[in-house]
Amino acid sequence: MRAELTAKCDGPWAYESVRIQQGKLPQGIFLLGGEFSGAPVRAGARLVQVRVVKPSCNGVVYDDKHLWVRFDIGGERPRR
Repeated sequence: MRAELTAKCDGPWAYESVRIQQGKLPQGIFLLGGEFSGAPVRAGARLVQVRVVKPSCNGVVYDDKHLWVRFDIGGERPRR
C-alpha cells in the first residue's frame, strides 16, 4: 500500500517533516517523509497521531498541525 498526505490548498503546499506523536504504525507499514507505504502483516485497525511540522500553502507557513490517521486493514491471515 502507498498513501501520501494531502492538503486543501489552492496552490503549492509543503511541510518540513511529519512525525509520529502517538500510537504505532501497523507492522509492515513505514513513514518516509509524508508517505505511508509497505505491506501490512495483520488485519485490524490502528489510530496514529502525526505532527506535520511547518506546513505551508502558497508560501504562507502555518502552525504545526496534529492529525489522526486511521488504518483499517482487512483481509485474511496468510497461510503457511
